[in-house]
Amino acid sequence: MSADASKPVSSTADGELLQPPRGWTEVPLSSVADVRFSGVDKLSRPSEEQVRLCNYVDVYKNDYITPDLEFMRATATTSEIARFGLKLGDVIITKDSETPDDIGIPTIIDYTAPDLVCGYHLALIRPNKDEVDPTFLGKQLAHHRHARRFGRLANGLTRYGLPTSAVSGAPVWRPKLLIEQQEIGRTLRLVDETIAKTEWVTPTSMTRPVRSTSSPACRCEYSPSSTTPISSSSTLNAMPRTSPGNFTNSSKPTLGRPETRAMAVETLMIVPTSCGVSCGVKASRP
Repeated sequence: MSADASKPVSSTADGELLQPPRGWTEVPLSSVADVRFSGVDKLSRPSEEQVRLCNYVDVYKNDYITPDLEFMRATATTSEIARFGLKLGDVIITKDSETPDDIGIPTIIDYTAPDLVCGYHLALIRPNKDEVDPTFLGKQLAHHRHARRFGRLANGLTRYGLPTSAVSGAPVWRPKLLIEQQEIGRTLRLVDETIAKTEWVTPTSMTRPVRSTSSPACRCEYSPSSTTPISSSSTLNAMPRTSPGNFTNSSKPTLGRPETRAMAVETLMIVPTSCGVSCGVKASRP
């Protein structure tokens, strides 16, 4: 699916896009990545190989998997290690939870080792790097558009889980040029790094972006004033934008993240001038 450049991009009253931005296409996740549901449990068996598990909590609490994390030790078969061993650029999402809101939360693999394996209750997504940038993909899967879809498609009564088709068929929006995806990915990483550094100097810890089914934690919106053609020299411009008030002050744990506090937010607009699209990433502040 491709947005018709001759027609305006439709959106909801609050500016949420209902279709890909102009010049972008929509494809199923399975066309740009390999999707695997892990069955590697936490048990240790004498007949299996020693491994470290990237578990549910590791994915749930971290935007990126890095060397400083402490991973649980367990065992796995040779075939499980081959199939679920992690590679740089992999994306993992939670596929099961007691509540639908905690399903589909992504992390990006920035560290790997021969014994590091994707654990149970997780979906391992291996992007085709010629088709989609891993960071761009991981951050898009964190969008509330996917959160709502995953929550709607999850099955269960007391515990919810996604079928393979729900993940494989996730609609991925992407600009035509891979270089533009990479530029957006690099900029979003810079935003995350800035937030992480700010946490060291603020008295109250900040939350990882909360995915809400009613208001976006990250949104894409059409900017008709920007008409620069897509090219390999595309650049990203950042500008501040007034927050629509997606988060509320609360001393209670934020939905979707344990032991965190929701605070007021400020939106950073990331504008690919090549296609007139902006992605707002919300950074918490005291």
